[in-house]
Amino acid sequence: MPASTSERNGFLKEISSNIYSGTVKLFFSAIFEEVGFRLIPFGVFLLVFKTKKAIPFAAIASAVLFGIVHGGGLFVYIAMAMGLIFFLAFYLAFRVEEDLNNATLVTAISHFLYNWTIFLLLVYK
Repeated sequence: MPASTSERNGFLKEISSNIYSGTVKLFFSAIFEEVGFRLIPFGVFLLVFKTKKAIPFAAIASAVLFGIVHGGGLFVYIAMAMGLIFFLAFYLAFRVEEDLNNATLVTAISHFLYNWTIFLLLVYK
């Protein structure tokens, strides 16, 4: 039996509310994660070692922390790979702009779009 109009409207209202709140949460979590997993490790390694040779170590540390925090099992490795990709984007943006804030913004937007895509795929599965 087809759903009534009021049932469909209620369902659409619930989904749109979930999309809005999910989008806001994903936006802010992407910013905080990029500061914590890219900006801080990159800055610390660069300040402590004062050489660009420290950058691969910062990338590995960032990816490992990102992977551990984001799950268990096989997903740790997927998150580590994403952490390396985000770190690479951060580093390339930093090399172009030579500004840590802009590099963080670039990766935060990339991270948000990645998370948002997965979120939408889960909502509309």
